[in-house]
Amino acid sequence: MRLIAVLSVLLVLAGCATTPGGDGKGALASAPASQMLLARAGVQYAVDKYVGRESTPEAQERRRARVEDITAQAIEVVDRGLVATIPALEEVVRSRIDWAALDLSDRRLLDTLIAVVRVELEARMQPTGDAPVLDAGLLLDVREVLGWIHQAAATQVPNG
Repeated sequence: MRLIAVLSVLLVLAGCATTPGGDGKGALASAPASQMLLARAGVQYAVDKYVGRESTPEAQERRRARVEDITAQAIEVVDRGLVATIPALEEVVRSRIDWAALDLSDRRLLDTLIAVVRVELEARMQPTGDAPVLDAGLLLDVREVLGWIHQAAATQVPNG
């Protein structure tokens, strides 16, 4: 289920990358309300399935707390501006994936999706000096999606 959560985030980000905000806001803020609600529902569903996959309430709580902690850390990274380039963002994403737990087709699919997101992000880059920097609107979108994941984990109730 971790794969579904990662895929959801990557697909939302890919959609954001291809939908320019144009007003200094992220693409999510400029998207139609229905598109934003559908994207958020997909993220929440993935988190619910990932957490609910554990067989005991205690294990579900551990998983829920882990998702909440990881997203809180990721939000802090974005808020502090520690991920400003495509290679840095890609490294953060790749380091969170348990590649050994995926079968070959899932690894290939995820690798391809990461490449698609990278290409879409590169199309929105604004060169500044030696390295292109992610635009502020896209960073707002990344933070928004992380917030959705964090909120979904924070409100998750273990199944009995």
